[in-house]
Amino acid sequence: MRGKHCSLLYVSGDKKASRYFKRVFKEKFRILTATSVIECREVLREKAESVSVLIVDQGALGIGPVRLLEEAKEKYAKIVRVLITDNSSHEELITAINSQQVDRVVEKPWTDQTMEAVLVESEKLRLERRVRVESNDLLATIFEESNLQEWIAELPFKEAKRKFADVFEVIYLKNALVRNKWNVSRTAIASKIDRKTIQRIRGRLKI
Repeated sequence: MRGKHCSLLYVSGDKKASRYFKRVFKEKFRILTATSVIECREVLREKAESVSVLIVDQGALGIGPVRLLEEAKEKYAKIVRVLITDNSSHEELITAINSQQVDRVVEKPWTDQTMEAVLVESEKLRLERRVRVESNDLLATIFEESNLQEWIAELPFKEAKRKFADVFEVIYLKNALVRNKWNVSRTAIASKIDRKTIQRIRGRLKI
């Protein structure tokens, strides 16, 4: 990974552990820290849009780490949730995993290499999740703000499917280009679309 691509929020009641985490990973990631559930909530309230991964130290935080991850899932769906566990509460951990409150689990003691691999993998998951969430939001907006449902229902299935895909492709790319200030290279990377496809759709949009 080159540069600092994302922000991590590391939550632990152990200040020594927080300092160590920040020192080890600060060259590759932007690190935010919180020492309590309350402080974590405040950070997320103010900076959720910039946080890609939430790492919660179960053993050092004390009360409520799994509940905190559950709240994060409900309020900040794009953020990837990582739980560092010392296996002190096996039943709670199983519940968290089964209910998908946790995306990744790291067992203590962890190595720097293991943690970095988890963080890189989590960043990729965050990008995939962001595209999926934004795509779903965009689809909902299209249906709400147009008579697309009625129009598609009047067409044969295969033709409706093709036309809807065309409409979605154009609207999605236009929004992606706007978000990336009309920079084709940045749009290709952020949206995982090849440059030829972007140029083809831009030609249809005449932009």
